[in-house]
Amino acid sequence: MAESTRAMRRSIYERDILPTFRNRLLPEILPEDLRALCAKVKERGAPATAVHVRDIVKLVFAFAKLHGEKVSNPTEEVGPASIATFVPKDRSLSPAEIRVMLGQLEHVATLPTIRLRLKLILLTMVRKSELQDAVWDEVDFENAVWSIPKERMKRSKPHNVYLCEQSLDILVALKTCAGNSRYLLPSRYDADAPMSARDLQPRYHGGRRASQEGGTAVGAVHRS
Repeated sequence: MAESTRAMRRSIYERDILPTFRNRLLPEILPEDLRALCAKVKERGAPATAVHVRDIVKLVFAFAKLHGEKVSNPTEEVGPASIATFVPKDRSLSPAEIRVMLGQLEHVATLPTIRLRLKLILLTMVRKSELQDAVWDEVDFENAVWSIPKERMKRSKPHNVYLCEQSLDILVALKTCAGNSRYLLPSRYDADAPMSARDLQPRYHGGRRASQEGGTAVGAVHRS
């Protein structure tokens, strides 16, 4: 389990589960109690948190049974779909839409480094967070490899990105812009800090122009 996931679950446990069930024995926690707690969390506009509440309670009871406790797991009568359902994000850009987006990117009023960053993400398929804190010590220009340490990877395992010629050219341009900063994308105001996540998410409104050029579903490409 990634440390970020562990921290998230600990936060949910301490904020929502512990205050409600702190003084109860396991047999005293009934399905209707769990359902009521999940409904309360959902009502405050946090359906994803409500589902996590149910999953954490399930893990607690599973752990107890594994160690010999004779208790019924209330989550068996409270399915996650009864709490909230989520529509999967299965919409992705087509090659034609990516082509249009890249073309319109040159007309967007933003920093040159932002344009380079978007192109690099498309070429390497890394996550924004993996690029945001990247430092030049991770990039091996001679062997065309970018080594991302496990601390920034979602599965906490180091990952090598093998760089094509276009990616290397982009990194050369970023290095030129970065100067003496250790970061691939330094902050505009502090070379000793990485660019903020907010700066890495520019909005642009090239929908009309893109529509005229490509006739694509421009609603999917109006943001980086």
